[in-house]
Amino acid sequence: MRLIRLIYASRVTTPMGTGDMVRMMHAASEFNRGQGITGMLAFDQASFLQSLEGGAQAVNSLYHRIARDPRHQRMTLLCCGEVVEREFADWSMTSLDICGTNSSARVGALRRCHGMARFEPSLLRAESALCLLSALSDEVLPACLDASLESDAIARAA
Repeated sequence: MRLIRLIYASRVTTPMGTGDMVRMMHAASEFNRGQGITGMLAFDQASFLQSLEGGAQAVNSLYHRIARDPRHQRMTLLCCGEVVEREFADWSMTSLDICGTNSSARVGALRRCHGMARFEPSLLRAESALCLLSALSDEVLPACLDASLESDAIARAA
């Protein structure tokens, strides 16, 4: 199987609450697991930056599905190409709320990879986007635990 990585940036059409993000990420994780897709999504209240990794057909199909999703606008394809190995092999999909990360670690990663202190994914070059997602992946474990607790709370409330 030919393995590819696709990274895109998009703008949020309407602000999403934490519960909306948790539900979206749960659905994405389930779908991606079935398709052999891994990746990471970094987001704030205005933007998404996402890496998708897997078989070429599965990743391209998912990207076109996301492009039709009304939650996204102004999608920018930052890169798409063959890779030897996955950067985010451990996650069918994980996410990180940029606003919720440790501010000094976030600003350090943004400055190191992007040269800016603000999260502006549509301005990133491919190498900078991957650098930023990789640097931010260190923040994922606490975010995943928080999301898991939030998801459990939502399920109990329903």
